[in-house]
Amino acid sequence: MKLILLILFSFLLILLFVVIFFGLIRTLYVQNNANQKEFLSGRVPKNMPHGFYKGSIGNIKVPWLGKRFDSKKSMGINRFADEKGKTGEKYPFTTYVGDGIQDKNFKVLKIDYAVNKSPWWIKYILDEVVETASGRYLGKVHVTILPGIPLTLGYFRLAK
Repeated sequence: MKLILLILFSFLLILLFVVIFFGLIRTLYVQNNANQKEFLSGRVPKNMPHGFYKGSIGNIKVPWLGKRFDSKKSMGINRFADEKGKTGEKYPFTTYVGDGIQDKNFKVLKIDYAVNKSPWWIKYILDEVVETASGRYLGKVHVTILPGIPLTLGYFRLAK
């Protein structure tokens, strides 16, 4: 039994190492991507987003439709469509302004999923958003598997 537990623990440790290794490579790629220059030229929105904003991830077709913001409550939720076209909302978040997780001296609008109603696995995700034009936003998706080691996965766009 001890041998099985040791093998399982070793496997999980190796898996964690591999995920972090490839996550760091992905982070380097994203931080040096053409979108990074646009992200750094953006700014914290003068007027916080309110209402629904259509989302996109490059040319990738995904069930995620965008985000609905409530600027008065500093909250929001994601909107999705299922395979039948029925829409629903899940993964609530809070919003606040703070320094970037990778871009340390750069203010961003943070979209934080560490709220009570979120599933445990979504609480590791933190989005950061900047306004690039009126009603248009560029965001970055970060995940922190181990404290102090944020991994940046990619960019998304929001438009009113």
